[in-house]
Amino acid sequence: MSHLFHSKRAVGAGKAESRGILSAVIASDGTVSEVRMESATGSAPDDTSLIRAMSALPNMPPFTPDMQSQRITVRLPIKLSQ
Repeated sequence: MSHLFHSKRAVGAGKAESRGILSAVIASDGTVSEVRMESATGSAPDDTSLIRAMSALPNMPPFTPDMQSQRITVRLPIKLSQ
C-alpha cells in the first residue's frame, strides 16, 4: 500500500510531527463512506493520501443484530512522524 501514502516525504511542511483526525461513516452493511479529515494534519498531500487509503479499504463486517444504529461515525486520531 506504499502507493497510497507518501511515507518518504517530509511531514507537515518540515515539522517533525503532525497530528489530525480522520473520520468515516460505516453503514450497518459495512460500507465505508464520507471519509474526510475532521482536523487536517497541516499537509494537504498527506491528508489526501490518508483519505485515499481509508476509502480504498474493503467493507467492514456488517453490524451484529444487537447494534441498533443504521450507521456510525468513527474518528481516528492520526500522528505522522518524520
